Amino acid sequence: MEPDRDTTRTPPLAPAATKRVWQRGAATLLKVAVVLFVAAFAAMCLAPLFGLHGIWKIAVGSLMLAILALPALYTLGFIPARQKETEGPRDYSHLERRLLLLLTAYVGMVIVVVGVFGLLASGQEFGSKVINVAGRQRMLSQRLVKAAMFEAVALAHADPVGRRPNTEGVLAESPAEFERALQGLAEGDAELGLPPCASDEAGRQLEVVREAWRPLRMLLEQTANPSNMDEAFAYHTALQKAGERVLLEMERTVKLLEQHYEGRAKLLSTILGLSSVAACGIGLLLAATFRQMMQHRKRQDTTLAQSEARTRAIVDN
Repeated sequence: MEPDRDTTRTPPLAPAATKRVWQRGAATLLKVAVVLFVAAFAAMCLAPLFGLHGIWKIAVGSLMLAILALPALYTLGFIPARQKETEGPRDYSHLERRLLLLLTAYVGMVIVVVGVFGLLASGQEFGSKVINVAGRQRMLSQRLVKAAMFEAVALAHADPVGRRPNTEGVLAESPAEFERALQGLAEGDAELGLPPCASDEAGRQLEVVREAWRPLRMLLEQTANPSNMDEAFAYHTALQKAGERVLLEMERTVKLLEQHYEGRAKLLSTILGLSSVAACGIGLLLAATFRQMMQHRKRQDTTLAQSEARTRAIVDN
């Protein structure tokens, strides 16, 4: 004999029920799409902070997408939480401790993000100021050389004061200005807005500039009184050679300072990116833990209400 076949069939859904199922499915897909879009957008905004390119940029962006999307989906209930058969006060206390730990970590990461962002902003401000002053030193050294040359030529021609170029003020004030800025680049100067040099390599290069500056300063102080054009030409040659050396060493200093501040900004940007991703992930886990606590509390209230109802029924009977 053939075994009996199960002839029971699931009745088809009514059109209204089918429509509701489709609506709920569409709403769920829309929520998931929104979560993934926001997570991808955040990953795209944070990925450039790491300064990566090519496959590493894609890998880090994908990792951040997972870190941001999974807790968000868990928080919204798309990834179900593991539930125990029996839950008690200890489970709720465990959730409370986890919530407190995550809250402390979140506040700490926010403080780190704000602090690193402040360091990055101040570093960029100081860096631009330092590089601008160092770049100005190059132009100032050449301005001094040019002024001294004009002065020597004018004295060699025995020009009256009224016919000489206006170089006396430059030669009187600019050397002190150059030396103050040079010292400020090395040791810091509050009035000029310069911090102490934080790069050992740039600091050693500034000492080289100081050594190159001494011969030029001596020539500027002499501004010889040449009796003829031959003496003026010899002075001009020595002055040009000393000025070119100062210019070359200052260009090296500017490059070293640029490398230092660019490297510092890159490091701080990486730390800022990691801290931001960590803060977002912890925040989502914090929200997920809070959701778990609310669900736990709701289940406990439901169990308590059912227990009270059974007790009342027994008492009434």
